[in-house]
Amino acid sequence: MSAIHRHWLNRGFFYKAAIFLAARLPRRPLYWMAAGIGDLSRLIMKPAREGLEANLARIAGDDPEAVARLSRATFRNYGAYLVDLARFHSLSAADVGDIFSAVEGVEHFDEAVRRGKGIVVLTGHVGNWELGGIYFAKEGFRTHVLTYDEDTPDLKEIKEGFRRGYGIETIVVGESPLASLPVIRALREGGLVAMLVDRVQGEGTREVSFFGRPTPFPIGPVVLAGLTGAAIMPAFVVMEGKGVYRGIIPGLVETPQTGDREADIAAVLTEIARLFEGVIRRYPDQFYNFVAI
Repeated sequence: MSAIHRHWLNRGFFYKAAIFLAARLPRRPLYWMAAGIGDLSRLIMKPAREGLEANLARIAGDDPEAVARLSRATFRNYGAYLVDLARFHSLSAADVGDIFSAVEGVEHFDEAVRRGKGIVVLTGHVGNWELGGIYFAKEGFRTHVLTYDEDTPDLKEIKEGFRRGYGIETIVVGESPLASLPVIRALREGGLVAMLVDRVQGEGTREVSFFGRPTPFPIGPVVLAGLTGAAIMPAFVVMEGKGVYRGIIPGLVETPQTGDREADIAAVLTEIARLFEGVIRRYPDQFYNFVAI
């Protein structure tokens, strides 16, 4: 996998500035500024633009004009995503709940809760992934977010503080073999653990077809589900308009028990990739993956 090219706004200083402005400016000028910053980002961030457009080409096919159009829209939408993160920093959980126009597939969530063995929520860099954790926490569910450590302490504190304000616990993945213990404990206690799985770091992956090409997906979620009996549930939160979002839970992923561990893992990851594809095809200009996968 290629090196990760972070968006230049993904810095603690810019998050603090955005939070400051979001508390003082009306929404319209904020989104106008976000669109301009998105256009500037696309212009100056060549490695990120090339990585994004490589991914979009896998979705849009051999159509340079369509790829360029989606690329421009994606950079602008990412600006709007950052604006909304800043705006939501000061909202109550009840207020955030009001911005959801609908939640598709809530019956899958209800079924996962009914099983009572915890839920492994899988999402990607699609839409506003932080909102998903807030939605589940608002529903009264014990919610944990599994993440890699941030590069800078100030950005780490901003993001963890944001989640903490909604009662969400952050579990940082490290190199220690004991790093998975809090995750297993949370699931065995019936909690929900959410994680991004479309930008893989480190080992512990298997390649499955994703938009027509072999792509690594982590096996960790499958192992966790096997150890705890937790349900595997892909879920996404996508923008339907400025400040308006739709939750999408496309289905639960069942774990086969054939006795062939490798075949079972491959089957689960293939289904996860298929469900991810379906949502990304609906909202390709909200696939904020700035590195070729």
